Amino acid sequence: IHEAWFDSQLLRLEQGGHQRVLADPRLLQAVLQLLGEVRHTPSSALAS
Repeated sequence: IHEAWFDSQLLRLEQGGHQRVLADPRLLQAVLQLLGEVRHTPSSALAS
């Protein structure tokens, strides 16, 4: 992330910090589930 995003505000921690979190398959699954819910939500409901 730091290499691709030159002004990243993410902290670099010795134990990995956000890198461990981003590598956790549970995070990927949760994001995909959220995107699926948003995708199936009518746009009028999102505007409220």
